Amino acid sequence: MIQLVLFPLLFLHAFQLVLFYLFGEAVIAVDMFLNLATTNASEAGELLDNIWPAIILVCALYIPTIIVAVIACKLKLYLPVSFRKKWIATGALWMFLSCLLLFTSNNNNTGRFTLHEDVYPVNVVYNCGFAINKWRHSQQYPVLSKNFTFKAHKDVRSSKREIYVLVIGEASRAENWSLYGYPRETNPLLAQTSGLVVYKDAITQSNTTHKSVPLILSAASAEDYSVVYTHKSILTAFKEAGFTTIFLSNQTPNRSFTDFYFQEADHHQNIRCSPDGRYDYRQ
Repeated sequence: MIQLVLFPLLFLHAFQLVLFYLFGEAVIAVDMFLNLATTNASEAGELLDNIWPAIILVCALYIPTIIVAVIACKLKLYLPVSFRKKWIATGALWMFLSCLLLFTSNNNNTGRFTLHEDVYPVNVVYNCGFAINKWRHSQQYPVLSKNFTFKAHKDVRSSKREIYVLVIGEASRAENWSLYGYPRETNPLLAQTSGLVVYKDAITQSNTTHKSVPLILSAASAEDYSVVYTHKSILTAFKEAGFTTIFLSNQTPNRSFTDFYFQEADHHQNIRCSPDGRYDYRQ
């Protein structure tokens, strides 16, 4: 019975085991929960294909015990009272000792120790609640940013037609570009482009799409991310300056800030039309 009652906690354990397999450390972060809300089955499938050993391990640990628990409940099989009392007392003792350790613990990375940040699974539950709150806040973006304006304008008028193209390859990694020293020629045509400027001392502010794209397209930063909820994107700035804006996206709609910015453009079109379902392709 306890096995079934604690299933939500067991689910978090399974999630955590997969993260340990992928990264080797850290608990389930806020962004990881938000990734679940902004991904789709195809993207998730691509990730799961690469972590099948961890999935097999989790299934081997969980499925047999859940089956045994269901059978025991159905047959009304209970452990002896003396056995249950013994292990309840043992568990209570370990819980008491663990609480005592809270007063002497310290996180060497942060220099402090808090229950909601450093104790599993309290920190995971806290992160889940924080993620839900951030998601709700982001859904209010159309209302919160409704009256925002950049007050943008052009001081100089050009006699020629002005066309500016901003291409965002958010999922691309510098370590796989030959421009950054990768041994294979992964961008031969780009390397031949005259006037190309390569920034080699740069780092992304986030490793998740739902956060990195808003950081690129708005005034928000890792140090002050809260402005993302009330400030509009660069598309609105160009519109205020008198430009006609066009947003072409290869991102599946997921009710994130990318969708909101998509709708700010004068013309917007989702061009994700790869026949084989791949996310990165040439047209």
